[in-house]
Amino acid sequence: MQNVNSYHSQLKDWMRQFRGVATKYLDSYLGWFRAIEQSSRAGLDPALLLAVSVSHRHYV
Repeated sequence: MQNVNSYHSQLKDWMRQFRGVATKYLDSYLGWFRAIEQSSRAGLDPALLLAVSVSHRHYV
């Protein structure tokens, strides 16, 4: 239970910067939170992850 509470607290802290999110986008925000969290655990720069995803978005 402690892990769930910790994860929820971290997610709430991260989402606070967006000052409210539409319910239909919650899945996307959670996906970004998980990607950033996992990339930092793997020693990758989260800013690089974002830059790559934005640059690929133009080609899709």
